[in-house]
Amino acid sequence: MAIRRTKRKKRETEADGDDSKMLDALAKDLDTYSATISTQVRTIALGVLGLSWAMLLGGQSVDAVASKLPRPWVIGISGACLIALLLDLFQYLLDYKATAAAYDKAAKVDGNDEDTTVDDQSFAYRAAFFCYRAKLLLAIGAATVLFGLIAYVLI
Repeated sequence: MAIRRTKRKKRETEADGDDSKMLDALAKDLDTYSATISTQVRTIALGVLGLSWAMLLGGQSVDAVASKLPRPWVIGISGACLIALLLDLFQYLLDYKATAAAYDKAAKVDGNDEDTTVDDQSFAYRAAFFCYRAKLLLAIGAATVLFGLIAYVLI
């Protein structure tokens, strides 16, 4: 399930076949983009976490930079990356919960042609959307701060 906001207004006219095909294609694109963004966030968070861990441990190759970085900042950056990874996990757990609720609702209808969708007002859906945005901000913020600190030390 992709994280996306649904339109709040109802359509004034019914969608014809072409519109529904276009919407299905857009929904598929949104799913692809959401998965790609999540993968990139994981990559950034793990990369920054690894780099900040290397700065904390030190060593001959990073000693010149690591010794000049404020240790609490590097620990804070590592913490932000760990929280971003946890938010990524929580996002998918909450997505599962919202989708399972929609599935259960559809299973109860059994045989009715009613279209069942994920309730975008449910707690699980809104919390998953929050986790999606928060993990993006944390990972990008942590990477920006770490690279800014390294650039400041090197300049």
